[in-house]
Amino acid sequence: MEMGKILQNMHFEHMLWQNELEFTRREIAIFERFLANKEGSISPERVNSMMSQLHHFMRLATKILDEITSNEKQLCLDEKTCGDAKDDYRYLREEMFYFEQNYRQFKKEFRAFAAGLEYA
Repeated sequence: MEMGKILQNMHFEHMLWQNELEFTRREIAIFERFLANKEGSISPERVNSMMSQLHHFMRLATKILDEITSNEKQLCLDEKTCGDAKDDYRYLREEMFYFEQNYRQFKKEFRAFAAGLEYA
């Protein structure tokens, strides 16, 4: 595959990841507001635990977004830096895979937790 196509594919995937991470950050803000509104009906330990996890995912999403931005800048340089960009891209792909997996699991648990509050 020619270098131009490779760079286009990498750029496309970066855009998808950026969109997903920005959405995740907005979703986390919604979860935080939900917890703040339910604070009286949830044990403080549980609130702290959930908030801690939300903040972890927020920090991680921000970190990955910064890495994507950095990698995007490398893609725009000449072909000499392309090897580095491709290595970073593989790393980002793996990081996104684990982020998506872990966040999806957390979100599932959070929704079950929230549903339990509604029926309690």
